[in-house]
Amino acid sequence: MIEAMVRNPIQEVLAAEREAKGRIDTIKRDADNALAGAHRRAKSIRDRNDERTKHVLSRFEQEQKRLTEQAAEDLRREAEAELREYECAVTDNLERLVDRTFKDFWPA
Repeated sequence: MIEAMVRNPIQEVLAAEREAKGRIDTIKRDADNALAGAHRRAKSIRDRNDERTKHVLSRFEQEQKRLTEQAAEDLRREAEAELREYECAVTDNLERLVDRTFKDFWPA
């Protein structure tokens, strides 16, 4: 009867190995699931960050376009103002030249 209660040491080692393998399998499965979840979350975060980056880049490009157009409009206005000044100066010079020419060559 005592012999029936005492387990064979080989059987105890095999039982311990089975139990350890079961724990290892459970831990590995849990780790694989956690890793798969981390990959999904990382992809989601990466996709969300890509969308945010695209949105920010689009807004930046629009703002730069607006600023460039504004700068071009400012330059156009400045150039038109300067052109009007030069045209007035040329007209004044031409009128003075015509007046002087008439005075110099018109018979008195």
